[in-house]
Amino acid sequence: MIILEACCVAKDGKLRDNQIGIWNDSFIEGLTKIANICRKHKTPTLIQLHHAGFKEEIATVSEGELDDILEEFIEAFYRAKKCGFDGIEIHGAHTYLISQLHSKLWNKRTDKYGDRLYFTRELIRRTKDIFNNNFILGIRIGGNEPTLEEGIYIAKEVEKVGVDLIHVSSGVPDPSFKQDRKIKMPADFSLDWVVYLGVEIKKHVQIPVIAVRSIIGLRKNINLGKI
Repeated sequence: MIILEACCVAKDGKLRDNQIGIWNDSFIEGLTKIANICRKHKTPTLIQLHHAGFKEEIATVSEGELDDILEEFIEAFYRAKKCGFDGIEIHGAHTYLISQLHSKLWNKRTDKYGDRLYFTRELIRRTKDIFNNNFILGIRIGGNEPTLEEGIYIAKEVEKVGVDLIHVSSGVPDPSFKQDRKIKMPADFSLDWVVYLGVEIKKHVQIPVIAVRSIIGLRKNINLGKI
């Protein structure tokens, strides 16, 4: 399976100047070409939808602005379906917008978005009609928001609202400690700490989980547990 890199839902929400976009219909033709090539080679392909967000300033963004971004995500979902991809992955990791909203460290809001999963739940609820067995929904989450326990909570919540696939990566780090030293891993776990987050989160959900980071090939005596 291919997951197409972060594709921005808003022109003012890019993580870099040359990031691909999907914020209006002019992108449909080019993205359709990508989807068609992947289909020609019988490779299922998801498009990852993204907004870079506001970092620590997420608490000062107006409720109306977040409402507008939610609408931009919804419109991008429908465009992605028109392009012919096999599904969508919501980018909710790496300190980008949805990671910021999921994070206890950065989300100190007192409005409806103070419910850290409100944006994600509402996005999924308002687009559920476009998903089926041939068009699936995944989400990339921070397994540490900022702890593994919070990652497990987020994973369980998104499973409840209908996500088909969870992709575990890193979230908003806690500046008070070096993250990989805080995660308690078995001595015989020889892969990266983010992979360990994915392995542990999988124990708490029934849907498939992707683990990622510094996977450089099979090693001897790897203990990943039951994945």
